[in-house]
Amino acid sequence: MECTSGFGMHSVSTGHKYLLTDGHCHPDYFYNYDWVANTYGSLMGVTVTGSDPMETSASGAQVVDAQALDPGSGGSSCISWGGVSVPPSPLVRYYITGYNQPSQGLSILSEGAHGYEKSGTVSELNLSFPETYNGKTLHATNLFSVAGGSTVEGDSGGSMIQPSLFGPLAAGIVWGSAIKNGQTYTIGTMINAIRFIYQADPNVSSNGTNC
Repeated sequence: MECTSGFGMHSVSTGHKYLLTDGHCHPDYFYNYDWVANTYGSLMGVTVTGSDPMETSASGAQVVDAQALDPGSGGSSCISWGGVSVPPSPLVRYYITGYNQPSQGLSILSEGAHGYEKSGTVSELNLSFPETYNGKTLHATNLFSVAGGSTVEGDSGGSMIQPSLFGPLAAGIVWGSAIKNGQTYTIGTMINAIRFIYQADPNVSSNGTNC
C-alpha cells in the first residue's frame, strides 16, 4: 500500500522524534518511493510497536486511525511538503510553526503524494466512519471534513495544514475522502486526538524559515 508521511512529531516527555501516517497504512517498514526509477527508495521508518490502534484493537472498537513511525537516527523535521514538490517542479516547503484544532470555516491545505495539494474549508467536525481492517470492522473517530478538492488513493497520512498569520499550523492528517449530497470531501484525523494518544506534539519552527 502506498501512503504519505505526515508531520514530524516529538514525544513531550523524551523528545524522541517520529513521523506520522495513517494506521491503515502497512506494512511496518516504510520506504521513500522513487518516482523516477519506479522502485522503493531509502527506508523512512518503522512502525513503533503498539502505536497503531488498527492493529491492536478488537472488532467494533473506536480508534484514532494513525501510527507513529520511528525514523531512527535520522529523526524528523518541522518541514511539510506542499504543492507538487516532485522534480522537476519547484519544492514547496512549509515550516510548521504550531498546531490548531480544526474548527468550521477554517482554510485547510491537504497534502498528498499522489493528489498533491488540495485547498478547502472545514465543513464538519467530530465525525466517525466504519473502516474494515484485516477482517475487523473498526470505527475511525475524531475526524473532520474539508469541502473543496478531494484526495486520491495514496494520500492517506499526509499533512493537513491551516494557513494563519502565525505561519502554517498542523491541523490533522489525511484519512481519506467521502461523498455527501453529491459533493466529495477530504476527511482528516484531528491533530489533538493524535497528540493525546501519542503524548507528542508537532515539530515546529521558531522563525518560520528553518527548523
